[in-house]
Amino acid sequence: MTERTKQVRKKDRGTMTEHFISPPLLKTPRKKRLRTLLAKARGKLEEKKKLIKKLHYEASKAKSIESVIKSMKPFLKDDEHRLVAAQMRIRTGKCKHYTDEFKAFAISLYFKSPAGYRFLSTRFKLPSKSTINLWLSKLQFREGLCPNLLKLLSLRVKRLPEEDRTCSLIGDEISLKKSVDYSASFDKVFGVSSKDDKEKFETGALVFMVAGLRSRWKQAVSFQFMRNAMPGDKIATTVMKTITELKKAGLNVVSFSSDQVFLYCTYNVSLFLFCIFIQGSNFRAATASLGVTKKDPVFHHDNSPITAIADPPHLLKSTRNCLMSYKISSSRGTATWSDIVALFEQDKKGDFRLCPKLSDRHFSLKAYGAKMKVKWAAQVSTSM
Repeated sequence: MTERTKQVRKKDRGTMTEHFISPPLLKTPRKKRLRTLLAKARGKLEEKKKLIKKLHYEASKAKSIESVIKSMKPFLKDDEHRLVAAQMRIRTGKCKHYTDEFKAFAISLYFKSPAGYRFLSTRFKLPSKSTINLWLSKLQFREGLCPNLLKLLSLRVKRLPEEDRTCSLIGDEISLKKSVDYSASFDKVFGVSSKDDKEKFETGALVFMVAGLRSRWKQAVSFQFMRNAMPGDKIATTVMKTITELKKAGLNVVSFSSDQVFLYCTYNVSLFLFCIFIQGSNFRAATASLGVTKKDPVFHHDNSPITAIADPPHLLKSTRNCLMSYKISSSRGTATWSDIVALFEQDKKGDFRLCPKLSDRHFSLKAYGAKMKVKWAAQVSTSM
């Protein structure tokens, strides 16, 4: 190429680079950058296509799962169908939260048999123990009847057969140590109560529990702090209100058991039985206000008869306490607490004991709550 040709071509060139100067396959920095951006855009496009395909598949799968769940319903019981449906939705990721019924089922299953729950957790998708504890920690239990507890109880009762819903209401007063405690969840100080501009320690609580008669189950339903023994009329009102709420939850309350609910005999029969009678005077007053008598130990709630029954553990403790304070006379002689103490002192010296269950703790009863232990009272009674 001559010098003249080079000058002409150089003069005719514009701002655009000619193809023979920069071939298409030439890897210039600009083309490298553009090729990189194009590759990234193509990658994003492929990802979006895969996502769209996956969403279409999940939508068709969800429709098929719901149709399968619906088709199984005629062949399964209600509880079985709910469990299988929950497992299918959980495993396919369609269930983000547990339903209230499934929570109640998991909680009741765990507390019925923790070992069985752990075994089933290896076969089914069940909430972990920490999840159950987290659910229970969020329940706020206040004095009186707890709405959250009654709601869970009603869910559990729905799964019980009709005959297993028959239950007994049990009431008792418990003694508490004098102490003050602050609850952050309630933002309240517990342990003291204000009345007549005076703050006093709460030394006891009235507790109600319901227990099954045909099947073995029990559940505390309410409590109320108190400074002194609760009056009988207030206990009677609480009993009727509690029975009303339990019936709304689906339970059939047929009896009420408490601390010596009525008078078993007259004072002239024996001083021993009279002492049993005076132990639970506030509960006797409560049942008396409900219409309970010696001849007819029944009161009514919405025309439904409810039988009042004395609590056998209290009778055992009352027998022991009465013998510690009084003598019991009969045609065969007089029994005193010192006779049992003498028997124990003589028996523990021998190699073969006649009363192996008795020990020093059965007679000192100085520890806090020692007199409340039913086992110790029963062991003393069986040794007589």
